[in-house]
Amino acid sequence: MENTNTYLGGIDETTAASLVGKFIHVPQNDITPPDGQTVNMWFAGQVAGYEKAVIGYDYVNGEFFTPENVQVYFNVHMTDGATWVLSNKQLIIEEITEEKFQQMLTEHLAKQALLDQAEAEVEQIVTRAQNKILLPGEDF
Repeated sequence: MENTNTYLGGIDETTAASLVGKFIHVPQNDITPPDGQTVNMWFAGQVAGYEKAVIGYDYVNGEFFTPENVQVYFNVHMTDGATWVLSNKQLIIEEITEEKFQQMLTEHLAKQALLDQAEAEVEQIVTRAQNKILLPGEDF
């Protein structure tokens, strides 16, 4: 069973608890650290648990929030040992099957292997270039 939900403003604890044991893909997870640069922290895997964090300090301005303005975040702990903060802004959570997750993982690892191979080939060319003048058609 696959199910996709979009959350504007984050999730609640009931939703976080409902994810435990499920395989999820989070293609959109907008996180804004204190430097102000929003980054999409996407991830996928099986949820092992969650935690709720209540933050009362504004790290950007160096002061405490008023009690009614504290920030609440949920973090999911994955079976691979990773922990991910879930966005309070733009968050898409797809519940996926284990088979879909395995397919995604296989595709990701294959792409990574190709990138690693290409990087190694570039490194060889650079190393040879440092040792001699490269000739088109002979060296690359």
